[in-house]
Amino acid sequence: MFSSPEEKRMSLLEHLDELRTRIIRIFIVYVIVSVILFAPLNLVTPSSEEIPRKNLVNISNPLDHVIASVIDFLNRLSGQGYDSLTTRFIIFTKDYMLPENTTIISGGATVAIFTIIKTTLTLSILLISPYVAYELLAFIWPALYPHEKKIVKKYIFVASIYILLGLLVGYFIVARSVVRAGYFWSVSVGAQYYLNISNFIDDVITSMLGSLLVFAVPLAMIIATELGFLNPNSEFIRNRKILYTIAWILLVFFLPDVTAVILFIIFIVVYEPSFIYMKHIVKKKTRSDSEIR
Repeated sequence: MFSSPEEKRMSLLEHLDELRTRIIRIFIVYVIVSVILFAPLNLVTPSSEEIPRKNLVNISNPLDHVIASVIDFLNRLSGQGYDSLTTRFIIFTKDYMLPENTTIISGGATVAIFTIIKTTLTLSILLISPYVAYELLAFIWPALYPHEKKIVKKYIFVASIYILLGLLVGYFIVARSVVRAGYFWSVSVGAQYYLNISNFIDDVITSMLGSLLVFAVPLAMIIATELGFLNPNSEFIRNRKILYTIAWILLVFFLPDVTAVILFIIFIVVYEPSFIYMKHIVKKKTRSDSEIR
């Protein structure tokens, strides 16, 4: 899958060198994706609304066009008309999640630009996560036993579905519900709902990552059961009260707001079918062992 059948033994230095190479690849891809997301989409095309063309003698003159382009370039660097994939994501998110009469503010001279940078870096991590998983898996692949490789091949697609669902649920359901809950309670007491752009994006990112974690925990438990590290018939796993209490305490500790409530409900919805499948895995293994004997 990731290496040739004839896997040679490598020294510690060779392993470290391979790990360094893979980390460098990940970093390069991360930088490239970040630049693509952050780069202005309209940087080289002068905007007729922002450039005082009437003050230029002859816009068809190549020199005048260069001057106009420089002016437009400086305007865009200062935030006037800056347009990128990141800003389009922020605007789409704002329009999708916030009611029409919501006022969103910057709150400072540098808040907006730092919010754009933070959003860019976070989106880049999410976008390259499949590639990161590939590089890490390729690194540890030679060290896996044959049955472990079989399990990885079996669940690699399932893991991708879990991760994708976690991010989508976090964005389209959790984040939107959290933001609109704040609007609902503000309007209920007659208050005007003002939202800081930085806090707004933080809520969206937190909701997505929290939802991703909620989906990842049952997935990890399924894989651990397949590997024989976890038994769904044990007292701890079978006792829902203990498990759900721990999950609730952790969610409230890290997310002390309505986000914790929503994610807790989602965790129950995701965990229950996962638990049933874990029991199916154990039954199948028990049946196979009986047939061998």
